[in-house]
Amino acid sequence: MKKNLVDTVIYFVPVEPKYFDRWEYYRVDLKMLNETHNKVFIAHTFFSFFKLVITNKINLVYFWWWHSSIFIILFSKLLRIPVIGTGAVHMFDESGALDFYKKSFLFRFFNRVAWALSDKILFISESQDRQITSHEKVKSSYVLKSASINSKEELLNLSKGKKPNEVIQLMTVCWLTKDQILRKSIDKIIKALSMLPHTNLKNLKLFIVGGGGDGINYLERMIRDLNLSENISIEIDITNERKNELYRYSDLYIQPSYYEGFGNSVLEAMSFGTPCLVSSFTAQPEVVLGTGYIINRIHEVDIYEAILDYSSKNISERQHMIDKVVSTVMNNHSFDSRLLEYKNLINRDLN
Repeated sequence: MKKNLVDTVIYFVPVEPKYFDRWEYYRVDLKMLNETHNKVFIAHTFFSFFKLVITNKINLVYFWWWHSSIFIILFSKLLRIPVIGTGAVHMFDESGALDFYKKSFLFRFFNRVAWALSDKILFISESQDRQITSHEKVKSSYVLKSASINSKEELLNLSKGKKPNEVIQLMTVCWLTKDQILRKSIDKIIKALSMLPHTNLKNLKLFIVGGGGDGINYLERMIRDLNLSENISIEIDITNERKNELYRYSDLYIQPSYYEGFGNSVLEAMSFGTPCLVSSFTAQPEVVLGTGYIINRIHEVDIYEAILDYSSKNISERQHMIDKVVSTVMNNHSFDSRLLEYKNLINRDLN
């Protein structure tokens, strides 16, 4: 039987339902709320939120995205309903993409009001906590790291039987817009592959997976110019089933980003036992921990050296990396851990 000290919750996520269903971190929190509280309502707009508030006795509002939830926060405070909010903000981004201080005045103002008024701000990584609280005023914060939607037992089943491939399969996930391609260093990954010796390259395949955007032609032209058409495949707007299949059969997931609030795609790959190559920037080392590759400089040479090192390993060495990833995810990133942390937070701070 659940121990519910907060009975009825509105889970406010200001995105279209199709995105709510697509992104795992939304579904992780829904599962967490359902496991903790008696009744959970989902609202995607202020109008649907308003209808729920006036027709039900609401004990807590839990929301994603601080700046998009500002009117939800104000209305809840007016009714004296506790509010807990989570999200992610790119405070500084060395890729040149828009960061917090380059965005509009309203974006910055709404975030600041949300941080000041919410009863609890949940940061999805220690990196987010450090970056935001060291530069902005936050009323009350708590680190509740992102996690897999799977329990320890489910994670073990996902990675069960995973074996290295003879032809090495690489994978990366990115919205295929120009700014996201640069932020996640997809261009540098491609250049790194072009540097590999032919003996390594002929036994290697990279899958670039993502939503459509204005950077697809740029990627395709680069792939052609570097004669990598047989080694790189771009898959656009694929199903979750296909994405999970690629995670499961990939040997190395690559995401040397300039900025990640957490790195959920890295965690998804690791959930299937796939080692990862990431940068040391922001939250990514918190996810990978002592597994895979963490490069200190985001440069094609560093990516090339890591891929070359991996491709030079024998099957036994690569299997050892898989086993280490599985152990790390189960012990550090399972749903069980996030659920326990959240229940402790509710019991301690809101009751």
